[in-house]
Amino acid sequence: MQPALGPLAAAFASRVYYPLVRDDLDEVARLTRVLDALTREGSEKIYVLSSSVVLNEEVPRNAHLVDASLPDLDPRILRTSHVDKRDGFPWRLEVANYVVLTAPVGYHLDPEDQRVIGIPARALANGTTIGRSFARLPDEFLLDGGTRVSIFKRNRDLAKEDLDAILAEFQVFYPDRPAFARR
Repeated sequence: MQPALGPLAAAFASRVYYPLVRDDLDEVARLTRVLDALTREGSEKIYVLSSSVVLNEEVPRNAHLVDASLPDLDPRILRTSHVDKRDGFPWRLEVANYVVLTAPVGYHLDPEDQRVIGIPARALANGTTIGRSFARLPDEFLLDGGTRVSIFKRNRDLAKEDLDAILAEFQVFYPDRPAFARR
């Protein structure tokens, strides 16, 4: 209880939560500039396959709000599926030209609730199912907490059999959910 507030003290939080302080803003800026260089000329789209505090689609999307010298990537960044039961299968991966991936995989919830992040991330990292359609680019970025970030470039359309295989992985967990069925 905070004595200066008297009976009002109960209405206020007893713990102090300080805002996130990032020590990796130079690397976030470098990532943003590389993504801009890759997508500046055309209609290429970026999918951020991470849902953590360290990296999610809002970080590169809003980087220009922190540093006005950075490009506005908002029109090029696709909305990420973060939560299985709310967002369903990450169909936007079908149209992504570039996928941004973290190691370790970036979760903000229990991984069992974010398979829409974990399963495709594993596929890209291992080059299986839909990951066969992407190639890792040489740049790597080191963000807070030892999070390594890579960019994958799509080199072909996602094959039907690869989509079917990854959908089958989801069907094990969500057999009755239409959000994980083939369109």
